[in-house]
Amino acid sequence: MEPDLERLAREYREVWVDNPDGFVVFFNGEVQGWTIDLTRPEAWVAGCIAVAPDGNRWRAFGGNDYDGAKAWQFVYKGNAGFMRWSQCKQEQLPVSTSAPTLPAESEWVFFDGECCWSADAILKNDTTEHRPDLLAALADLDARNSL
Repeated sequence: MEPDLERLAREYREVWVDNPDGFVVFFNGEVQGWTIDLTRPEAWVAGCIAVAPDGNRWRAFGGNDYDGAKAWQFVYKGNAGFMRWSQCKQEQLPVSTSAPTLPAESEWVFFDGECCWSADAILKNDTTEHRPDLLAALADLDARNSL
């Protein structure tokens, strides 16, 4: 069973951190420390999970154990996540109407827990909180799966 990182992060903040902002960083389910921002991924190794006060998470990826991670990738909490457009249709999930056209069957979309968002819909919706992170993750998924 996966540890409750949100609860563990909250408990860590209560004991060790005076600042309510920032991220508690985990590796293999154990707290590794706290950081005010995620501007230095090379200070952590790939596989670390940073948990924000609101429960949202970022995963460190790329790089190596010596030089550290290459970047942080945003990961939503709860049942949100990435899926193919065909899966979104198959499960009859609500779809954002922000985009002028529907995505291709094999295109990756983001499900935010309420509806599916294509890259075009995310671009057109100024209120999407983590728009740059989502667009980068969608592009990365498409690139890796087109090889």
